[in-house]
Amino acid sequence: MRKLVILAAALALPLGATPLHADAHMESPKLAAKEWYNVVFIKFHPGKMGEAMELISAFQAVDEALGREGPIAMHMNTGEWDMMVAFKMEDGIAAMGWESNPRGEEWNAELARQLGGEEAAREHWAKYMATVARSESHVAHIDLD
Repeated sequence: MRKLVILAAALALPLGATPLHADAHMESPKLAAKEWYNVVFIKFHPGKMGEAMELISAFQAVDEALGREGPIAMHMNTGEWDMMVAFKMEDGIAAMGWESNPRGEEWNAELARQLGGEEAAREHWAKYMATVARSESHVAHIDLD
């Protein structure tokens, strides 16, 4: 009797799943309408925020030269962080799969061009990083539908 119940269940299983597979005209799944962002929270060393803002102006000039919108930056009035910066992931969530992001490479090349070479760009970046006590990066999205 037990074998008969198992056989009946095994035969019924494909029948129950058939309607899902029977419609050959099923639509392909679509990506949800979302804008993806890399959100960075930054805590500057005491007294270094002004210097950081001056150094950031070079980063803004790169975005302008490349015709990019640039990140959304917010200065925090409460909590542990001094600033929150949201960088739109222009390629969506797929941007996380790049081994080397071409947009980032283009941005780095333009920074080097504006500052007088790769060494100058590295030094500028190091000066900026010296103003940062710590940071935290997260991925977030905005629902568009």
